[in-house]
Amino acid sequence: RLSYNDLFDLYAQALLVAVPLKPDISYPSGIRGALEAMALGKATICTRTSVLEEVLEDRKDLIFVEAGNPGKIRAEIKVLLSDQSRRTMLEQNASRAVREKFGMLAFVEPLERLLHSL
Repeated sequence: RLSYNDLFDLYAQALLVAVPLKPDISYPSGIRGALEAMALGKATICTRTSVLEEVLEDRKDLIFVEAGNPGKIRAEIKVLLSDQSRRTMLEQNASRAVREKFGMLAFVEPLERLLHSL
């Protein structure tokens, strides 16, 4: 029930972002929230999803946790709150990963190569 502006303001003010998902979800839920937080350079904890695992590295770009384990999410939040250097590394890698893998150039450059080859 938030506008996107309000949601992005919340992301911007957050020290870190956790995106918990229910177990046994068969569709790529939560991906947008995780990527939005990462794009804003936020250390992100997200329930493991196969779609994100294909392109993002656990403990480098973000932290994956198993679905249905709130204790693990809590433990990872505590680690990030107490370890500024780890949080900073995730923030930097998160922002870079989203720009490189999901930014406009990631879509335009392959298309441009294809068009030139035709």
